[in-house]
Amino acid sequence: MDFQEILWIGSSDAPDVLSQAADGLWAVKSLSRENLRSSLTGGVVAAVVDGQACGADEILKILSEAGVAAIILGDGLAGEPGLALAGVLHLGDNVSAEELRIRLDSVAALRPAMARSVEELAAARSLARYAARTADELDEEMKLASRLQQDFLPRQLPKVGSVRFGVFFQPAGFVSGDIYETTRLDETHVGFYVADAVGHGLPAALLTMFIKEALQTKRITGNSYEIVPPHEALAQLNADLCRQQLSMCEFCTGIYGIIDTESLVVTMSRAGHPPAILLNEAGARELEQPGQLLGIMEEATFESRSFQLSPGDRLILYSDGFEECFPKCDGHGCDQIIEVIKPLAELPRDLFIQRVSELVNNANATDDVTVLLTEV
Repeated sequence: MDFQEILWIGSSDAPDVLSQAADGLWAVKSLSRENLRSSLTGGVVAAVVDGQACGADEILKILSEAGVAAIILGDGLAGEPGLALAGVLHLGDNVSAEELRIRLDSVAALRPAMARSVEELAAARSLARYAARTADELDEEMKLASRLQQDFLPRQLPKVGSVRFGVFFQPAGFVSGDIYETTRLDETHVGFYVADAVGHGLPAALLTMFIKEALQTKRITGNSYEIVPPHEALAQLNADLCRQQLSMCEFCTGIYGIIDTESLVVTMSRAGHPPAILLNEAGARELEQPGQLLGIMEEATFESRSFQLSPGDRLILYSDGFEECFPKCDGHGCDQIIEVIKPLAELPRDLFIQRVSELVNNANATDDVTVLLTEV
């Protein structure tokens, strides 16, 4: 870009000293404050401002925003507040044409760099505005995704016979990679599970929705039905996940149980998930079960095991985000969780969940956390 023009901003014509300094190098264009902004084209080298001009603050602000260096000619503005701006050079009334020419030469040498800086700043501001709009749109989309995921969770926890449920569910962000379910399968059976998709954010949350729809709990044929045993339900879910060949969320863990509300026998199957904890009069213990991760090998097999519960017993399922609240946990069950949970055994269900919430919040959990309580 050629920089060929010097602006004179004042109430009178350009002084002779400016005309002599610019002679043969630059054209001098006289402007008033009112038409300054529209005249700041890319070819302007610098602006020389009359020291007696009115509205100098506004003039210098306009020049600064445009990246045009300002030279104040004369002593009239030297003591005014607000004029100590970067890129403003004060020259007295007695400046010579030669000195002014030297100053203008210096500004002209820097002008291409100043122009690039203005362009880069404008681009950065535009990018910042775009990023802000994008962030706002993403925020709204994530809030919508959060509401959608909440719709996939149970609206009410079932009450069947003496069996009751309580839950603590806390996503690490807008959406969660955890999901839980409690569903009445028939008059005397309730199915319940906790699953955890690897990772965080929207991909993990979408996988939880897939799990919700893909986990088959009953087979219905005509007017009859069959409750699908937990190990078969997990095997079918695993096969479905493997066939999807997901790239963003490669695998997940889960634990699924069915409780007979009359006999209080609970049958469970585990897939790479933290083991359930049984709380009763004897204390607290983990219910160990084998089981591979979901979504890794289509031919993986799972095992169902049954446990006899007694009135007053509690069964706790949780995601690995709960383990991370306890520094001594290693991802394969956790004695520290058992020691912390054991004193809560006698608390009413709602107070139990409240204490779990306090534990998680005091630990400043950074992962999704789900704790599902079943009591009989």
